[in-house]
Amino acid sequence: MEISVRRFDYILPYHFSLSFPQELTHWIKQDIAKINKDIASLQTYVRAQQQVNKSGASSSSNVKQIEEHNNNVVMMLQSKLASTSMGFKEVLEIRTQVRVPKPTRPDKS
Repeated sequence: MEISVRRFDYILPYHFSLSFPQELTHWIKQDIAKINKDIASLQTYVRAQQQVNKSGASSSSNVKQIEEHNNNVVMMLQSKLASTSMGFKEVLEIRTQVRVPKPTRPDKS
């Protein structure tokens, strides 16, 4: 499984453009989608290994513990990704609310 890492060392305040937040959002969404796909591939692999173990009639408690551990790891990764995605969604919603101009109140002079 390959994890992409983007470096932002080159970004200094004077290089900051207005399109950068949209680009960053796009990159994060792409990364989340890729991680989700990788977790699905891992889950498929774990299930395939379980089928191999069942067909090989491996019923030792050690094999069962390994299978349970693998399932728990996949579930934990799915849960962490879901909570991270929800946190990202909340940040985007807050950013959108902050960017929307608020109506000005008329002066009561």
